[in-house]
Amino acid sequence: MKNVKHEIIDNLSKIFGCSFISLKNYESSTSGEISNHTINIGFSYENAVKKDIEILKATSYGKDELLEAARKEVLTSLENTLNGNLSNQSKGQIDAYIHVSKAVKLHIDKEELYIYGMAISKSILREGVYKKVNSRPLTLAKKEISRELNLSTSKYRMFKFSNLMELKISGKVLSMGKVEIEGFEA
Repeated sequence: MKNVKHEIIDNLSKIFGCSFISLKNYESSTSGEISNHTINIGFSYENAVKKDIEILKATSYGKDELLEAARKEVLTSLENTLNGNLSNQSKGQIDAYIHVSKAVKLHIDKEELYIYGMAISKSILREGVYKKVNSRPLTLAKKEISRELNLSTSKYRMFKFSNLMELKISGKVLSMGKVEIEGFEA
């Protein structure tokens, strides 16, 4: 029988275009929250950046100086991303991973596999313990703009394989906890 991680990678590699996958009973490393997620894999991040740039260019917060400053910073950041003018932190994040498939990355130093995609929905099964966030007003304004304008780039998420109990891909269910494979012939 194949290792479940190999089955997941094999199945994710066979998906062309955009697809939805379900992550069941995912436990957050930081809070302990357990939740179910639906994510879109195979989307073009570059296209999402271009779309968000257009949305931000068409938006103005006029006399609200804080929101306008936040809009301009988000816009500049996305334009820099599109033009390849990345911060050292962004370059470090890119260099830290190897792409295994269009939806799977390997963290080189930690040797940890991640599934990544655009968050579509989330349902919390068990609340976690959330740390207090002391963000600056400008940071809070950027988050508000991303939510208000429904910016696609702010929905990008990564999920650790090791925190996942079950994954559903194209109607096939893979159980990480019991190493059972439904819908596959072993």
